[in-house]
Amino acid sequence: MKKKMIIHASELVTCKGTAPKYGKEMCDIGMIKDGAVVIHDDIIAETGKTEEVLAKFPHEEYEIIDAAGKTVLPGFVDSHTHFIFGGYRADEFY
Repeated sequence: MKKKMIIHASELVTCKGTAPKYGKEMCDIGMIKDGAVVIHDDIIAETGKTEEVLAKFPHEEYEIIDAAGKTVLPGFVDSHTHFIFGGYRADEFY
């Protein structure tokens, strides 16, 4: 199993949630300061504060990537597809 751990991300953006966000909810991007990501075989297994993740996982077994001073967006996919849209989207923003 390939194991990687990204640690000390200045900002870890998790985009947490299980449903679409609307209005002011869109401001909650799940930001974690000094964040970490645990990856097993290219699948995100865990996210959290670096201190908590290092305490939970035996980091000696991982390839460590130090992301100090960087913003990390794990699993972020921007398909950026434009479909024909005949509506009005202003209500999605505040």
